[in-house]
Amino acid sequence: MRRGAVGIGTLIVFIAMVLVAAVAAAVLINTSGFLQQKASATGRETTQEVASGIKVVKIIGYDPATPPASGKITKLAVYVSPNAGSTGIDLRKTKVILSDGNAQAIFRYRTESFNWTNYIATYLSQGDSTKYMMFYDTAANTWVKIIANFSTVNVVYDSVAGVYNITLSNAVISGISGGTLGTDNVTIYASTTGTTVTIQVKPALNTFAGYAHESGVVNDVFGTSLDAWDNITAPTDFGLIALQDSDGSIKANYPTLNKGDLVVMTLFVGGTTYFDLGTNTITITDGTNSETADHVGFSAVFDPGFAPRTKITGKVVPEFGAPGVIEFTTPSSFTSNVIELQ
Repeated sequence: MRRGAVGIGTLIVFIAMVLVAAVAAAVLINTSGFLQQKASATGRETTQEVASGIKVVKIIGYDPATPPASGKITKLAVYVSPNAGSTGIDLRKTKVILSDGNAQAIFRYRTESFNWTNYIATYLSQGDSTKYMMFYDTAANTWVKIIANFSTVNVVYDSVAGVYNITLSNAVISGISGGTLGTDNVTIYASTTGTTVTIQVKPALNTFAGYAHESGVVNDVFGTSLDAWDNITAPTDFGLIALQDSDGSIKANYPTLNKGDLVVMTLFVGGTTYFDLGTNTITITDGTNSETADHVGFSAVFDPGFAPRTKITGKVVPEFGAPGVIEFTTPSSFTSNVIELQ
């Protein structure tokens, strides 16, 4: 009996030791497995971060003036491709950062639906007298320029006319021959006294979902008929021209830059953007006269543009990976419309 009791006690101790060892082994196995997975994930992310990235191949500027030497660079075409060994780069998440030493702007590729009524009302009420909007009637060769320093901007939907009315209070109209809407090229700006100006926007323009995107080789990378320029809405949007895309990965709604691709990023840096409204025109009225616009534009972020001897720095920053470097100084004089900058 005494030996049996000793045997049972030893067995209990042995079983307890086995259980403790099993628990310890399970903890070690789980911990080592977790650390292994974390190390693998970290390794993959590190490899992706180091190996991936975007490369700026070259930068071309455009000076629309005639002769070119008297103007400023108003458009940039930034040619980019992926670094060797890079994984796919989502251009929707890619930002272009530019600085001229006095101001810095961040550009992005627009992907969401665009509401023109909200944007116009917000833009004009921001109180910045250096910014403006341009409304063009290309058939009549007339325009209306509105300075963005209105303190009172009201938006009301007219269900009878089927338009959104953006009302600017205390506006002054000036321009050629006194500036009559519908007749002259006019400028409208805010004042303590003046008239009421209304911008009428059709509802269809509040769900605009077009893309500033072009596919294939183009005759003129700065052509105003390209969607890469025509569909740029906000001044801080950029467009895309897929010059080389054998696998069709650079789609308008989901552009992915991968091996062998060559893309042009189109940026307005001076002058006025130029959005084509198509059949959904915008009307500007002062209650008596009116002007219908088929194009609308905003002052570019570096308006009037890059002058000679201007140093520009910046980056093309992907979601992950190495950014592409932008650094150039504009020539001392512009002797052609198209200027190679970097």
